Amino acid sequence: MGEFLEFFKTKKNLTSLLLLGILILGLPIGIELLKQQQIIKSGAETQDPIQFIKSDTEFESSGAWVTTDPNITFNITSPLGPQGGASPAPTVTVTQAPTVTAAPTVTVTQAPTVTAVPTVAPVESEPLRIDLKTGWNLISIPRPLANPSVSAFTGLEIADRIYYWNTSTKGWDYAVKSGVSWSGTVNNLEPGKGYWVRATQAGQWMVMLRKPDSNNTTVPKYSLSPGWNMVGYTNYKNNEQSLLKDYMVGIGAGNWTKAYRFNTNTQVYDIPFASNSADNQGFALMEAGRGYWVEKDTGLGTSGAVPQTP
Repeated sequence: MGEFLEFFKTKKNLTSLLLLGILILGLPIGIELLKQQQIIKSGAETQDPIQFIKSDTEFESSGAWVTTDPNITFNITSPLGPQGGASPAPTVTVTQAPTVTAAPTVTVTQAPTVTAVPTVAPVESEPLRIDLKTGWNLISIPRPLANPSVSAFTGLEIADRIYYWNTSTKGWDYAVKSGVSWSGTVNNLEPGKGYWVRATQAGQWMVMLRKPDSNNTTVPKYSLSPGWNMVGYTNYKNNEQSLLKDYMVGIGAGNWTKAYRFNTNTQVYDIPFASNSADNQGFALMEAGRGYWVEKDTGLGTSGAVPQTP
């Protein structure tokens, strides 16, 4: 016993004894660790740490996972196993967000409304040439204008004033030219009416009228007002002139008393035609293109002198 104690007293022997104890105690632990490491290594070589469930997923050579399934479910397992007896990692489900394709912008253009334009047969027309003298001229048109929407004054360069006596207002309706434009209360010519036209120089005024109608056998009716009326000659049976008395009866003038026409050469009235005179010295015909003053009995006697130029 004493020798054994004496053996451990030396430093060298004590160190050797400690190393021996460590070897005896550590050998079983080292063997166990080696076994665990071989098991983990073997498991890592045979089993992927990521396992996909219910998914068409492939691992490419580039090191990337490729799938065509938008919903992916997989397990993640550590090759070292659960740490400290922890529960295995839960199954992770990854749902890929659906791809949203923006709806294209649709522009709707409303089809324009098409209004059918009725076919209008062209109107047969012919010109009426009215001779104008410098100064005042009393004129009319025997038939309607070929195109009433176009003023007959358009292109009239040799005149600057047009007047019509309005029996309702007992005043003048007018058209006045400024430059090349006309303005006023008279917008166009109408058959059956007479007009004063002031010409700045002599020439012809060509007005486009409807062609005579072969069926036009009736004299148009015009209402005359008591007093003075400006009237025009309208074709009767397509004649370019008619007897004054016959024409006045035809238009329904009734109890008219006198008719005047204006002489453009002398710039004064010709001798009037009196309805109640048996020996008339005045004109006896009414002619296309000319205008006339006709007096209708007022029932109160004469209407006074024939109106002069405006």
